[in-house]
Amino acid sequence: MTKHPSMRAVSIQKLIEDYGATHFRDALAHYIAHHSQGNNPVPLRGQALENLAHNVHFPFSKLPVFHKIKWCSIDAHGHGEAHVTLDSVHSKPQQRLGSRLVAHRSDTALVSLGEDSYTNDLKGT
Repeated sequence: MTKHPSMRAVSIQKLIEDYGATHFRDALAHYIAHHSQGNNPVPLRGQALENLAHNVHFPFSKLPVFHKIKWCSIDAHGHGEAHVTLDSVHSKPQQRLGSRLVAHRSDTALVSLGEDSYTNDLKGT
């Protein structure tokens, strides 16, 4: 990760319209609702999660955005290359070049949430 985001404050509406993140609000609400349960031994699913996510209020309207994220491997023992990029994802909003509209670009990344996560928890992300 770079130290500073590519864009310091992008509105949620702009994420939806210009970045193509059409389900961003719902996915973030589900994530917050799921993690608000703390160490509850029975994770929320289905309608219970939907109900809790529906009541999530965002106290912000803008978020920082990183246009490039890299996953790197660092060889601390000096046996190979010191710094190797393992993977990366990129994102770019749609933009106008003169009278032409250039479509947004977004890579998709599936992130493991750990052993205790369920496939259904990733719905909508």
